[in-house]
Amino acid sequence: NNKKPTLIAGNWKLNPNTISEASNLLKLLASNFVNHRMEWNPDLPEVVIFPPMPFLSLALAELDGTGIKVGAQTVGIIGPEPF
Repeated sequence: NNKKPTLIAGNWKLNPNTISEASNLLKLLASNFVNHRMEWNPDLPEVVIFPPMPFLSLALAELDGTGIKVGAQTVGIIGPEPF
């Protein structure tokens, strides 16, 4: 079967603002996706998040073993305002 899974990806951009907020969000994600993709199943979506660089190592630690993949974003000089 060559069917590829659906991909759900979330780019956090400039959110959240604090490590505490990031940790709470990651724990919420982890609690809802534990063992989501322990066995490959093309009917289950592949989930990837792209947190801001300051929260990358936290995301890797908090989501370890959940099946949620973590990607990295580029780093830029943009404030929290909309752009």
